[in-house]
Amino acid sequence: MHKVFFLFLFLILSTQVFAEIVVAPSVELLTIQSEIIAKGKIIKVNDFQDEKNKSLKTIILSIDDLLKGKSDKPNLSIILDKYQLNKIQRNSEDFGNEFLVLLKKSKINERKYVPTLSNLPTSIFNLNKIPDLVFDKNGYLLNDADLILNTVNLWSNKHTKYSIRIDAKLPAIRSYGIYVNVPAEENYKNTFLLMAQAQDVNKKLKAAKELYKFPGQDTVDALYILLEDETEFTYKFASDVLSKIEYSVRLNAYNSLKILGEDPPQKEFKRKITREERRILREKVWRKSFRNALSNDWIISRVEDGNSIEYEGRDTTSVIITCKNNNAIIKFFLIPKEWNESLLPNGKKLGNQPNTQGSRHFFYSGNLPKEIQDKLIKYYNLKTKEELKQ
Repeated sequence: MHKVFFLFLFLILSTQVFAEIVVAPSVELLTIQSEIIAKGKIIKVNDFQDEKNKSLKTIILSIDDLLKGKSDKPNLSIILDKYQLNKIQRNSEDFGNEFLVLLKKSKINERKYVPTLSNLPTSIFNLNKIPDLVFDKNGYLLNDADLILNTVNLWSNKHTKYSIRIDAKLPAIRSYGIYVNVPAEENYKNTFLLMAQAQDVNKKLKAAKELYKFPGQDTVDALYILLEDETEFTYKFASDVLSKIEYSVRLNAYNSLKILGEDPPQKEFKRKITREERRILREKVWRKSFRNALSNDWIISRVEDGNSIEYEGRDTTSVIITCKNNNAIIKFFLIPKEWNESLLPNGKKLGNQPNTQGSRHFFYSGNLPKEIQDKLIKYYNLKTKEELKQ
């Protein structure tokens, strides 16, 4: 199972189809997490430097209505970096309009505040121009200032320790990959208890991760059952490199039980990856890859492991790929980028993959036609050493 990298973007987004995953907080959750919430007008922008002499800005908000927290002054001083200030200015035609600010105390100056979420505009925005992705706790858009203010008032005295992530309820063309973090209210408990009994291992994993947020004997019982789960989850360092094989449902059930104050028995949470499992993955990935990269008159006759070297506690292994057609037999040598130059083969070099996890140097032996060289260089985006430095 691949790790998912969650890109937390709180941006003004239009009716495009999203390639990345976007996670936005609900107004209810943001209200709980904020120390002070106010409505007012921005009357001034000042320069400010932190203890490391980093140049920042402060905006001065004249308070019209204090919705949460206390202030003995009529104004709030809010620290922003230039990017945040530019975003507010870009999203608001006039600082004279009324703003809603959701803030917490600054760690560098306790008399000043910072946005509860550093990614604007969710924490500071013009009430006459509501950002696109402002959601309620059910995943629906809130695009009306009065609804937002009513929600803040309703939740300003509530406290919820945990949050969960739900799907945004948007038109299909806009909803893909958009999620909302919401308070972990008790009504979600049964959903996760049902997930714990599902056949789908991903639902079981979700339940194991989330159930501790809903204490009770039924939760504890469900987690002890999940603690016996034997499903293996495979994680990769790169497409052809295994990093670990883990009993992820079991591990997360154990951690959840510990959070709940239980004393679950120790279990095996991961197992050693065999050399054969590593080899099989490399062969599968590179056979398929070269099959797609080369024209149909080429046969991938053999994919085998070359030498292996341990690098920073991780196994790195070269791959040798033998290809042939009616006119030639070519051997390709794919060398991990981590290897010292003294260990590189003396063959002809096609180039280097860009510097990402699992990238390799591409060498070959034999009479490889120029058009095939060009094809492989384009397919694998191979660069010279000098090009990679640019």
